[in-house]
Amino acid sequence: MLNVGSPEKALAAARLPQDGVGLARLEFSIASHIGQHPLYLLKVGKDDVFVERLVSQISRIAGVFYPTAGKERAP
Repeated sequence: MLNVGSPEKALAAARLPQDGVGLARLEFSIASHIGQHPLYLLKVGKDDVFVERLVSQISRIAGVFYPTAGKERAP
């Protein structure tokens, strides 16, 4: 299992011998891609902005680690 801290580096990490993501360090994505504190966005009624941007970052990580159909996985 890998710890992934950056969606930009997820593709390179996925090429390493691994069995998936054990921990996604999302605080880096929040700080660098969302740009505003989550509590501030909640306070001003823009929690949907936070959720949309976070979903985008998580999707980038998940997309490169999603198992290919028919691919054998190690036991």
